Amino acid sequence: MKSALFVDFDNVFSGLRRLDPARHAGPERNAGPPNNGAQSVNAHTAIRQLIRDEVRTAGRPVPCGRLAQTAIDRHGAIAADWGGKGTFRRLLESLELAPLRIDWSMAGGVVTDPAFPKGESGPGGQAKPADWGRDQDLWPVINLVHGATGLPTLSPGELSAVLTSLAQDLAEHPFQLSGTGKRVRDLCRDDGHAVSRGDVSFVLKGIQLGGHDFGTGADDPQALAQRLVGSVLELCRREQLALDDGQSAQLRDWATRGASAS
Repeated sequence: MKSALFVDFDNVFSGLRRLDPARHAGPERNAGPPNNGAQSVNAHTAIRQLIRDEVRTAGRPVPCGRLAQTAIDRHGAIAADWGGKGTFRRLLESLELAPLRIDWSMAGGVVTDPAFPKGESGPGGQAKPADWGRDQDLWPVINLVHGATGLPTLSPGELSAVLTSLAQDLAEHPFQLSGTGKRVRDLCRDDGHAVSRGDVSFVLKGIQLGGHDFGTGADDPQALAQRLVGSVLELCRREQLALDDGQSAQLRDWATRGASAS
């Protein structure tokens, strides 16, 4: 039997499965039939705005799995049946998102904006960023894993900002997924890093699902990075992304560089 940890692992990163209505739907009301039409319109409007905001904030293509998880975090009632569509993908395809586009050629799909700068593309088709500097050698494997799992394409410098800010916040506040994520995102931006809330949320959940217990005295960047990369490697196996030894080593090197720079 799968543990609750790994059931949640599937839902956190794929974000495309329908949630159990018995657990996530609101209480049944007896004051007449629900206005399902109005509820669906409201759901579509809320998710459409969320997607526009997330893609604009990220400044790069955003995996559909991450968008689905963000929708679950912020609009749990909508995610019970995805605005009457049953799955996030069907809801996404029903929305008027222009000029944004949905690209299903990458594993799990991404939402992108044609206005994003064009550049050298990695295996997943996402433009190679110009700000990776001496860490450009790690871009291909991070982009490959991003396409299959939704791993944020954070440079080691950006990962360093997240881990440093997280360690700082944990020294001052007890861990709480939403509150911690917001404070860490704000600290990163104050330091000049365009890190999104979704990027931080992925990292936090990855560290948790890697077996880390926040607030027990082992919240240094090196320990956090090890937990994160362990969970990402496990996720690659679950998504049937076969990394060779060299690619696995590069993924670990990405986390090590991020921790070392912290």
